[in-house]
Amino acid sequence: MKLSARELILAAATGAVVLIGGAWYFGAPAVEAWTAARGGVRKTLDEQRLAERLIAQKPEWEGRYAELRQRIPQYGATDPVTADMLRTVQRLADEHGISISRIEPDKEKVIGDLSEVAIDCTWDGDLNALVHFLYAVQTHPAILDVRQLTVAPAQGATGRLKGNFTVFFAFSRSGASGTASAPTTP
Repeated sequence: MKLSARELILAAATGAVVLIGGAWYFGAPAVEAWTAARGGVRKTLDEQRLAERLIAQKPEWEGRYAELRQRIPQYGATDPVTADMLRTVQRLADEHGISISRIEPDKEKVIGDLSEVAIDCTWDGDLNALVHFLYAVQTHPAILDVRQLTVAPAQGATGRLKGNFTVFFAFSRSGASGTASAPTTP
């Protein structure tokens, strides 16, 4: 049987289509698996570089942790922390021209080896006094944090503001006796 040139071209084209279709049908999953594996390798290498960078930063983070840990005041097991913190918040407010009309402590919460006391306050003052008070709270040697703050204009007084804030105080308690009444801060 002799094939004409036209039949040879059609047979070659059909064979090429079958080869390309078969390669695509059987090869596409392999290409997808290879692409996914390459992406997984790239992701793993990125995670490895990140882990190595974090491990290299370990001394820096340990130093920062030690510095913060030294800033945390130590109290005895039975020392009254809340009264000391109420005085501290009131003193900071008085120093910066913030008038506190209500100051109410919350219960002491123990979080791991640290403890925390929240103090809710109702305040009145001008914007400049508020900014200086918040800065003083942030830079205070003890660990103080204002997590909630509301501000509204005071009625009948131009330039006066009023609102509420909650100051959180972090400290630790020594497991020994509560003989020392003052905190030990550097």
